[in-house]
Amino acid sequence: MKSKFNVKKYIENTCKRLKSIASEEVLVSVSGGVDSTTCATLLKKVGVRSKLLLIDTGFMRMGEPIKVKNMFKKLGSKLILLDKKQYFYSIAKQKNDPVEKRDGFRKVYFESITNYMKINNIKYIVQGTQLWNSKSKIYHNRPTDGFNKNGFQVIEPLKQLSKNQIRQIAKRIDLPQEIIDRKPFPGPGLLIRFGGKYTSEKLFLIKKATNIIDEIVNKYKKDFKNCYQIFPYLCDGSSVTFVNKNEQGDLGYILLIRAIKQIIKKNNIEYHPFKIPQNIETEMIKKLMNINKVARICFDATPKKGTGFGIKHGATIEYI
Repeated sequence: MKSKFNVKKYIENTCKRLKSIASEEVLVSVSGGVDSTTCATLLKKVGVRSKLLLIDTGFMRMGEPIKVKNMFKKLGSKLILLDKKQYFYSIAKQKNDPVEKRDGFRKVYFESITNYMKINNIKYIVQGTQLWNSKSKIYHNRPTDGFNKNGFQVIEPLKQLSKNQIRQIAKRIDLPQEIIDRKPFPGPGLLIRFGGKYTSEKLFLIKKATNIIDEIVNKYKKDFKNCYQIFPYLCDGSSVTFVNKNEQGDLGYILLIRAIKQIIKKNNIEYHPFKIPQNIETEMIKKLMNINKVARICFDATPKKGTGFGIKHGATIEYI
């Protein structure tokens, strides 16, 4: 039987470990999510000199880099925004396979981090790495061999913790509720939320669709209280006929909506499909169908691997 997570003790022990690097300048790779924001706050709590760095990969949500910068400003921290969009786009254009997309992102991410650390003579980087429990994908924040050869050291204060445990820590150190409640967002961002190679059209469509869903979730907060994750995925090469405003046949994309709820049981956490209330679903479909080039909306009912309806072979939450 698993012992109960002691939030207070974990924070105390983590702060003691972090004090060992208090004399060094440390780089904190942040995204604005609860994981990296919690790490940055813990470092500040123990007086570690930190540079907070956000890499604008171009695959973040609409206006997100500036929003994150303003969020840290409210928390009393200065954020350095590194614009690497065009570099990430150039690599993404060459990748079609899901594994290649993740691996390509990882290499560019650590190349950007490496160059910044060399220029600023920084040896330590802190990441909000949480529990890794999947062998089916490459994690963008798993250091490359080249990074390790440079003698840099990665510090992961939250490694092996679940998202729920990290939220408990965030609450304990008084982070704003909007940060604590932020839904998980993958490191490679929207790059892994459309199929096939990167095109500016695909990125525009998935950004717009994501923004619509986020606005609806924010509008109906109570209805989505038990929704752990919800996002759209743009399928590649889906030649679906539809009738446009001029009553002419045309081709467009399929958007899949992935909505998951989390069920916490005594010794396990299960993830099941989340049922969106009918009136909200109708509003969502209407707004998404108004996006030019979107031909069809589908809802994914696949449970997460190992949980839900006794199905042996499920799926990951993300598509790739």
